[in-house]
Amino acid sequence: MMKKIYLVFIAILLFFSSTNAQIKIGLLGGINFSDSKQNEFLYTESKSKTNFGLGGVVDFQFTNNFSVRFEPLYIEKGSYGEIENLEGMYARATFNISYFELPVLFKYSVGNAVQPYMFAGPTIGFKLDSDIMLKAGALEVGVGTNNIMKNIEYSFNLGAGINYKIDELATIFFEAKYVFGLTDIVKKGDFNLKIGDELEHVRIDNDTKYDNRGVQLMVGFMFPLNIN
Repeated sequence: MMKKIYLVFIAILLFFSSTNAQIKIGLLGGINFSDSKQNEFLYTESKSKTNFGLGGVVDFQFTNNFSVRFEPLYIEKGSYGEIENLEGMYARATFNISYFELPVLFKYSVGNAVQPYMFAGPTIGFKLDSDIMLKAGALEVGVGTNNIMKNIEYSFNLGAGINYKIDELATIFFEAKYVFGLTDIVKKGDFNLKIGDELEHVRIDNDTKYDNRGVQLMVGFMFPLNIN
């Protein structure tokens, strides 16, 4: 599956490269304040947790104002829940999940040396790993959850940013975006989960839902790429 996606991504890049677009490439990284929309999280309300993201930028500028931007990146997501009194102990359940994502963003910008911009577009994400860390007092146990999480997630991005051209070559930028999941990422049915060294049987009901949400703050740089 991943090999096919890479081939499609390369085909898309080659297609845009064959146009008269000005192409810029670069790197970006930053913070993802991730949360979720769900009916429950281990019998608690979910809370936002701070994660990280790192990736690249390929920007195809077709006019002075309009461009199509790809931001392939590694991103961490998840949330946590707290139980204040579990047999007299404070308890926390932290859900961690990581993705390789391919956002396709349609960007509109204004200005010259300083360029504010807005963008929107879809993302397809491929799950890399997921787990839940349970902590109660001094006891901490990991629960592998790869078998109950869907491998592909679809989401949508809305955001804005600002470019600053240092010179004819280098551009630095800062952007903020809100990303909301379009996919319930939890499978339904009967599963075996590895809790510590033990296998436990669990059943996930059809009314259980978990959609990723997050506010991402990213900073990066770009420089033009001339393809002859």
